[in-house]
Amino acid sequence: VIREYRVGVPLNEAMQNLVKRIPSEDLNLLVTAINIVHSVGGNLREIFDTIAKMVTERHKLELKTKALTAQGKSQGIIVGLLPTILGGIFFLLDPELMRPFITTTIGNVGIAAIILLQVMGYLMIKKIITIEI
Repeated sequence: VIREYRVGVPLNEAMQNLVKRIPSEDLNLLVTAINIVHSVGGNLREIFDTIAKMVTERHKLELKTKALTAQGKSQGIIVGLLPTILGGIFFLLDPELMRPFITTTIGNVGIAAIILLQVMGYLMIKKIITIEI
């Protein structure tokens, strides 16, 4: 920004170029506030304080959301892996009991249904725990 300003680019344009180079909502808000204060006037320090508080609160909210959704993520992993692990254990303990799953058509359809339902469950849990701030 300083190099562009020294070369003769207007400050507003140099700040907008910064936002283009570094896409960030917070930076865009800051540049917009600077441009408004530059053209209209006002107390830039108060605006910076307000923006800093808002960015801090947004960051705290993001961290809190990540902490609260961690349980859902672990549940998704458990729901996804538990049937596979149990199937493997059953196959190791009693291969004759599990052999029809591999050798018969209905067993293959059952395995395909299990995989499909696991993927659907994972996607549903992921959609539930995905929160945009």
